[in-house]
Amino acid sequence: MQQPTAGFAVPVTGALKRRGIRRREARVTLAGTALQIVGDEGGVLAVTPDRLRRLRSGWEETKRGPSYETRLWLVGEAKPVTLFLKDRAYADYARVIRGFAGGLPLDRLETGTTPAGALFLPVAMGLLSLAAIGISLFVITEEPWWGRMLVPIIPVGVFLYGLHTLRRMWPKPAADRAAFDRAVMR
Repeated sequence: MQQPTAGFAVPVTGALKRRGIRRREARVTLAGTALQIVGDEGGVLAVTPDRLRRLRSGWEETKRGPSYETRLWLVGEAKPVTLFLKDRAYADYARVIRGFAGGLPLDRLETGTTPAGALFLPVAMGLLSLAAIGISLFVITEEPWWGRMLVPIIPVGVFLYGLHTLRRMWPKPAADRAAFDRAVMR
């Protein structure tokens, strides 16, 4: 195996522990065509292109900035190995994931996060928007029409933004390499 490239750190999840990665943090690097995951106190998982059924990368906005994740479905296994970016080495993350994905056929690449993550904001804000519209129509009856519409304006705006993020975060096959590259890092 070739010398690994610069990489990024991820927290060790249950899926990585089951594969022998030890301790709290693992380093993810690209060694030749293999994605190499090494625990800080032992254990190595080398994911070669022939071992990978599909790969999904995406990001979501959080209060601490963007959160990046990559899910790897290995051949013969139902649950994916999930890599969450722990530190803020975004450029190294993008370089390693894009480099690994470059050796995979396009039909194995997906963009997005999870259906639950994609649906959370639009569903929550949709319900809040309905409540705000109901309040402005049936409770605040003494105000002029424009005053009544001030109540739902922010929830409806955030709901519309949620629909935009739903499109980006929903898991789907990568349309092309450029679409996958955009999904890896905003």
